[in-house]
Amino acid sequence: MEATAGEASTSSQEAWRATLVEYYTTNAPAKVGLVTDAMMAKWEGRYDVLFQGMQKKYGPPGHPIAQDPPKARGPPARGGKKLTVGDCYDTFMQMVREQTPAPPGSRPEVSLVESKQAIAANGFETATFTVCARIRPVLDHDQPLGEDKFVCVLPAVAPHENNTHTEAAMVLSPKISFKGTPQLVPSSFTLDYVFSQESEQEIYDIVGAPLVDRASQGRTAVIFAYGQTGSGKTHTMNNIMDRVAVELCAKANHGAVKFSYLEIMGAHLTDPLVNEGEVKMGEVQGGAIELHNLSEHVAADSEQLLELISTAKAKRCVATTEKNDASSRSHGVAIFSVTMPGGEHRPKEGKLYVIDLAGSESAKDVRKHDKARMDETKQINISLNALKECIQARTLASSPGGAACTHVPFRRSKLTMLLKDVFDVRSPRLTATVVLATVNPFGADAGQSSATLGYAAPFRDAVGMFGRKRKPAVGDSELVLELDPLDPALWTSPQLSEWLQKHHPAAAEQLEGLTGIMLCVAPEAEVYERVGDAEVTHKLLEALWGLIVTAKMVKRRKDGTILTDEAEAAEEAAELAAAAARMDAQNARAAAAAKADAEARGLEPLV
Repeated sequence: MEATAGEASTSSQEAWRATLVEYYTTNAPAKVGLVTDAMMAKWEGRYDVLFQGMQKKYGPPGHPIAQDPPKARGPPARGGKKLTVGDCYDTFMQMVREQTPAPPGSRPEVSLVESKQAIAANGFETATFTVCARIRPVLDHDQPLGEDKFVCVLPAVAPHENNTHTEAAMVLSPKISFKGTPQLVPSSFTLDYVFSQESEQEIYDIVGAPLVDRASQGRTAVIFAYGQTGSGKTHTMNNIMDRVAVELCAKANHGAVKFSYLEIMGAHLTDPLVNEGEVKMGEVQGGAIELHNLSEHVAADSEQLLELISTAKAKRCVATTEKNDASSRSHGVAIFSVTMPGGEHRPKEGKLYVIDLAGSESAKDVRKHDKARMDETKQINISLNALKECIQARTLASSPGGAACTHVPFRRSKLTMLLKDVFDVRSPRLTATVVLATVNPFGADAGQSSATLGYAAPFRDAVGMFGRKRKPAVGDSELVLELDPLDPALWTSPQLSEWLQKHHPAAAEQLEGLTGIMLCVAPEAEVYERVGDAEVTHKLLEALWGLIVTAKMVKRRKDGTILTDEAEAAEEAAELAAAAARMDAQNARAAAAAKADAEARGLEPLV
C-alpha cells in the first residue's frame, strides 16, 4: 500500500530530526537540545537549508570546526592571569556558608504519592506525578575537596503553594564577575521532595513503598531516575529494586509476582536475562502495548526475585566515560507484575516499572568519546528529548479543556511508548509516577545540576490543573470551571446509586453508600470482592472508565464553561454568519462610496 502524503511528510520529518540530532551530537553536543517540535515545524520544507547553515558554522559531519571561546571581559587578576573558580576556593566556601538556606520544615505523615490521587475535581485525573531530587552525598572517592569541588547544591525551603507541601533545591552556581570578583548565582527549583542526607530506606519509605501498594492493588506505578552520569541514579534505583522485591512479595495478596528486565538503546530492545534475540514492542488492537520475546519469570519468593534482579544488574550495559567509570549506556527497565487471582474476568494486572535512565552528559563530558560512545550519546539524547516533549504535552493536556486538543507523542520513542499508561490521556488505568532527579553536589557540575532540576521540575505541573480551579495567570482572575454532571468522580452517593440502578442493578446494593470518587479510586480487587459477580464487575468498571475518559475529553470555552459538540458547531456557524455579514456590510459601504464618488465627478456609476 502506498504511503499517503501526510505519512511521507511525517517520515521525512522524523528522518531529518534523527539527522540533526546525530549532527549536533558529533559536531556541537551543547546544541542537541535545540532539536524540538517547534524547530522542526519552523524549518519544515527547508531542512536542507538549515543543514547547510549548520555545516557552514560547525563543519562537515564528524569534522567539527572549533568554535572561538567567548572573549574574556573585565580586568585580569594580578600577574595577568584571569581568575578561575578553582583559584577562589576558600572565598567560595565562605560564600556558600553565608548563603546556605534554612533547612526545610517537617514533612507530612502521608506520602504525596498517595495524597495527590485523593484530589477529586472536574475532569478526574488518572495520572499523578511526584517530583523529587536527590543531592548525592559527598563520598570517599570525592576526597580531597578543592578547586571547583565544593558543595553548592543544597536543600531549601520552598515558597508556599496553596497549602500544598513543597520543598526546594538551591543551586549556588560559582561565577567570576565582569570585574573578576567571585560570586554565587542562586537558582531555586520547587519540587515535592528534596533528599540530601536521607538513607536509602528513608527514601524508599517516602516514594517507593506507596508504589508497591499500588502495584499490589492492580494499578500501574512508575519510578524513574534522571540525571548526570555519576550522580547516583543506578545506585539509588538498585537499592529501590531490592526493597521492592522484598515488600512486593509480602503484599502480593495471593497473586503471582513476575519479573522482567528490559534494556532500551534507541530503537533496540534487549533482554539481559536471556539471549534469544531482540525484543519487539508493538501496539495491539485496543491500544495496549505488548512486548514480544521478553522473558517473564515467576518468583516464588523474595529470595528468588532478588536473584533475578542481581542477574539483571550484572548484565546491564555500562561503559567508561569521561565522567563515570561505569556509566549506564541504556535505559534499564525493571518490570514487576502482580497477577490477581481469578478466571476470565478478574482485576487488571498490577505493574511497577523501576527505570534507571541512561546518564545525561554535558559537552565537556563527551569531548573524548569515540564514535561508538557518540552514537550511544545520540540515541540517549533522542530518547530523553522525546520524554521531555511527552512531559510538556501531558502538562498541556491536563489544563482545562486541553485533553481534547493536545497530542502527546508517546509513540516517538520506545521508552515513552512503553509508558503509554502514564502519558495517554485516554488510559483506563490509575497511574502514579515518581520522578527522581539525581544531581552531583559540586560547583564543577552546577550547570548540569541546574539543567537536570530544570528538566524534572515541570513534572509537578503535569497534573493538578484540571481541577475545579486552575492556577490563574498573572493579572488573571480566579477561573471557576463549570461542573460536568456526567463526570462520575463528582457524583454524590445518591447520583451514583441512581446510575447503578439504571445501568448495573446487580451491583447497586453491594456498592450502596459509595460516592463517585470513592468508586473511581477503589482498587479493582476490592470492587470485584464487594460485588461478588466477576462478569457484572467487569462490565461495571468498563462502563465507569468510559465515563471517566469522556469527562477528561470535555472541551471548554475560555471562561471555563463546557462546550458541547452541538454548541461548538452552532458557535462556529454563528461566527461564519457574522463574518459573512461583516463582509457584506463592508462591500455595501465600498459600493456606496464608489457610487457617491462617481456622482460627484459626473460619471456613470459602475454596474
